[in-house]
Amino acid sequence: MINLEPALHSALTAYAGGAPAEMARASGARFELSEGFFVLPFLGTAHRLGFPDGDCHPPLADQARILCLHYLTGAPLTGGPLTGRLIAFRELPGGDIYTGPFAKRILKPLVDSFARRPEALSRAAARLGGGLEKFGDMAVKVPVFPRVPITYVLWLGDEEFGPNGTVLFDESASAYLSTEDLIVAAGEALMKLRALADAEQGASSH
Repeated sequence: MINLEPALHSALTAYAGGAPAEMARASGARFELSEGFFVLPFLGTAHRLGFPDGDCHPPLADQARILCLHYLTGAPLTGGPLTGRLIAFRELPGGDIYTGPFAKRILKPLVDSFARRPEALSRAAARLGGGLEKFGDMAVKVPVFPRVPITYVLWLGDEEFGPNGTVLFDESASAYLSTEDLIVAAGEALMKLRALADAEQGASSH
């Protein structure tokens, strides 16, 4: 198990040193000055993050909490508006170095989970505030954070070719999160999509 304590400590230190008004403006979060917390939408749920302590409600696992802290802290530095131009993972800074791990961690589970039930992907994305896109045989855009949507694309395959998938990011994504964080974000969103689809399937089988 990876020890996330050093990364969490570093993220909390940077977060505590930020300027809340600027962080809120750049990230699309809301800062409640009188209460001293941010309201940050993350994968369909509004999370409250205390400032400057970084306490999170409802609670998140350390990896997701670090991601939220990085998003709030990084946005004021370079964040800008969404461009609407989508790019592949390899086009992110240093993305070509991580294409193998990204395919194994994100693309294969995407195809394995949804190639046989693409409509379940659509329904799960809708529950996270996402919607359909016109790519492949099925594509959905999921708002991981207010300024970081991620698009999941499936090709269902035929007799000649097997199913395939890809993940697309807005060109501005690297202004908000590092490439390593975007891998985590894509994984967190995919995990949530799979959980929603599996829960729906389990409910329908009873």
